[in-house]
Amino acid sequence: MRLLALISTAFSAALFFSEIAHSLPSTANAHVVHENRDSVADGWTKVSHAAADTPLNLRIGLKQLNLEQAEEFVHTVSHPRSAKYGQYWTPQQVLEMFAPSGEAVADTIAWLLKAGIPRKSIALSAGRNWIKVDTTVGDVESLLDTTYNVYESAEEDVELVACEAYSVPADVQRHIDLVTPTIQFDTRGATIRQLHKKRDVLLPNARKLPGWHKSHGAESLENCSEVTTPACLRAL
Repeated sequence: MRLLALISTAFSAALFFSEIAHSLPSTANAHVVHENRDSVADGWTKVSHAAADTPLNLRIGLKQLNLEQAEEFVHTVSHPRSAKYGQYWTPQQVLEMFAPSGEAVADTIAWLLKAGIPRKSIALSAGRNWIKVDTTVGDVESLLDTTYNVYESAEEDVELVACEAYSVPADVQRHIDLVTPTIQFDTRGATIRQLHKKRDVLLPNARKLPGWHKSHGAESLENCSEVTTPACLRAL
């Protein structure tokens, strides 16, 4: 009897976890292109393919609810003739009204876990509209079916990683607004590196005084065309 009970318990546990796995979005599910770009942003140049072990702070923006009613809500509490005039919302009320659905959060995190992203690397923002993933370029390339390259900007004096397009599973796409860093050239979010050491603090047109200035006193009128001294000013 005890053996039968153990077998029954093991079977029930196997069935339970099988049902959970079945409910998770499958990584085999067809990916669909979510965003793409046709060209490189002005001032940026593609340098090379990004190394797989490059750290990447991925951010997945989830679609928020009721945004189409935001203007109406503001009008309701700000118009003097409104019955709810002055009844401003608390931060918690705002969160509850506009936060993504629980289903959106659960499905997206389930997709990440199914894809092999460690649970400890996943965090949900306070507003529940961003899922943050601390990972690497290699893992994200597999997750989003894409390729990351390194781009540099001489004007910005930095380099970052970006891709030309990225995809997400079809059954998760409905929950996602955008993913970053991906096709954007935004130095605030992408992995960046300062290209050069601290630049010269001198102004572009600034230059050192000629070496002979040390041998001429402040009262000298020599070389007034090249250097200004108190004597030169008085002579004007």
